[in-house]
Amino acid sequence: MKALAACPREREVHLLEIEEPSIVGPTQALLRTLEVGIGGFTWSNCVHSGIRRVALLSQYRAASLAHHVEGAWRPRFRKERGAYVRTLPADGDGRGYRGTADAVRRNLEFVREQAGEHVLVLSGDHVYRMAYGGMLAAHAEQGADVTLAGVPVPAAEAPRFGILDVDEEARVRCFRETPGDIDPSGPRVLANMGVYLFRTEFLVEAILEDPAALDFGRDLLPRLVRAGAQVEVHLFGGRHWRDIGTLDSYYDAHLDLLAGRFELDHPQWPVRPAHETARPVRVSGPGSSSSILASGVVVRDATVTDSVLGPRACVQPGARVERSVLLPGVTVGRDAVVRNAILDEDCVVPAGAIVDAAWSGKAPYAVTPRGRAVVSGTMDWSAAAAHALLATAR
Repeated sequence: MKALAACPREREVHLLEIEEPSIVGPTQALLRTLEVGIGGFTWSNCVHSGIRRVALLSQYRAASLAHHVEGAWRPRFRKERGAYVRTLPADGDGRGYRGTADAVRRNLEFVREQAGEHVLVLSGDHVYRMAYGGMLAAHAEQGADVTLAGVPVPAAEAPRFGILDVDEEARVRCFRETPGDIDPSGPRVLANMGVYLFRTEFLVEAILEDPAALDFGRDLLPRLVRAGAQVEVHLFGGRHWRDIGTLDSYYDAHLDLLAGRFELDHPQWPVRPAHETARPVRVSGPGSSSSILASGVVVRDATVTDSVLGPRACVQPGARVERSVLLPGVTVGRDAVVRNAILDEDCVVPAGAIVDAAWSGKAPYAVTPRGRAVVSGTMDWSAAAAHALLATAR
C-alpha cells in the first residue's frame, strides 16, 4: 500500500504503506471478516493519526481489494483539501511485486513526485493501534536515516520476525531476519513491526544503490545497518500487536477479539470503515456462546460456539460451528459440523459434511501447521474424498 499524508500539528510527512502478500494457501487472500479488511487496522491508524493522502500498492485480488477500499476507507480521507486515496496495483508483466522493496522501486517515480521530507513504510497485515506522530517526532529529533518500530516478543517466536539488537541509545546495531539460533526459552527479544520511517532522499538512494534488494526486512535494512546508516528503534507503546501474515496467526487474531484482547469499538480509537453498516454483535449463553456475529448473519436452530462469523454467513438447522472463522457469505448446511477452521468467502459446506482437521486424512481441504482446517470457496465437494465426510458420526 502507499499513502501520502500529513500528521496534525506536525510538519508534513508522507506515508508509504506496502501490503505484504503473505496470507496465501487455498484462499490466496482473506479479504474481510467483520467489514474491516486486510490493512484495516493500518488504515484506521492513518485516520486517527491525521493522515489524509493514501495510495494502495496491491498484489493479490487487486480489483476486489480496491473495491473494498473505495467503499470502506476512501471517504475517510476526503475531509481536507488535497486528501486522496489512490490504488497502484502491480503492472501486467506477470511478475507481481516480489517484495516490499521491489514494490517501492517499481513506483519510485511516484514517490519522488509525491513525497516530502519523510516516507513512512507500513505493513498492511498487522493488528495494532498506533499514533504515528510520536514516531515522527522521535525520528526528527534523532536525525535518523531510518526509524523502525519495535515490539518485545517471546524468544520462541523469533524465527517468525526480524530481530533487532540495539544499544543504550536505541540505535540498531544488528538486524537479523527470522533467525533460527535464538534459545526459545530465553528472555523476550525485540521484533521488527514492519513500520519504517525513512528520510525520502535516503530511501531513494538506498533503493537505487541496491537493485537486488527485494524486501526491506530480508535485504535492504540489514544491509543498511551493516553499512553504518543511522537506524534507530521506536519502541511500540501499545497494549496489543499481532502479525497476521500466516493463516494460523490470522485465526488467532479472531480469537483475540473473542477474548477481549483487542476491541474494534474502543471508545477513543474505533477501527471503523466509512460505510454505515451494523456493528458486529457479541453473543453469549446457551446456543451461541462467546461468539461475534457480523451484520446479516443468520443462525437457524444451530449451535455457534467461540467463533467469528462474517457478514451474511448462514448456519442452517442442526449444524454446529465451533472455534471457527467464517468469512462473508459462508453457508453451513444442515447437520454439518465445522471445528477449528477458516472458511473462505462464499464457501458452502454441504449438509452433513464435517470440516475438522481431525479428518484431514480423508478431507479435500488444507490443514495449517497448527491444525486448523482451511476451506476455499471453490472447493469441489462432489469429489470422492468429500463424500467420505458426509457422515453421521459427530
